[in-house]
Amino acid sequence: GPRRKGYGDLLKRVNDAGRMLGVVKCRDDFGAAYEAKQLWPHVLTVGAFTDFDGLNINLDKLVARAKRNPWIDYWEVYNENNGDWAYQANTYIDKILPRFKAEGLRLAMFSCASGTPPLPSEDNGAAYAEIARACRYAINGGFDTVLCLHEYVSDGGTIGRYKILRDYLL
Repeated sequence: GPRRKGYGDLLKRVNDAGRMLGVVKCRDDFGAAYEAKQLWPHVLTVGAFTDFDGLNINLDKLVARAKRNPWIDYWEVYNENNGDWAYQANTYIDKILPRFKAEGLRLAMFSCASGTPPLPSEDNGAAYAEIARACRYAINGGFDTVLCLHEYVSDGGTIGRYKILRDYLL
């Protein structure tokens, strides 16, 4: 966002060391991604709009705003919406993926919060099955999509849960 004091210096130090950032994710203010793309055109950028974190998004408005920021590689829809897995999968499949493909946009799906989605032992595999269904649809349909999972340091042992989902999806 706009409070990125020292970010330009960080980019310069990384670049001067002959390295690059792997991913830059921005919410609402996409200047940090733009700055990184100036140095490294191939850095992966993910953008999200706080206005579209909830389940009932206005897809027309989201697409219009996203198209004004062409340096964002993938657009995150449904940030940390932890639950309603079938609704999310259905919306990705029926509405968002087809629309994004038609508009030349790429999707970052699910963006689960740290500690989610529930492990199969926690919900009899319901969340994983819905995520897999949406991922399979994206692969089979040739949609350029990534799966996002957020992990934060916590006391709850949430770091590394992505490995279980990765193995399940493989």
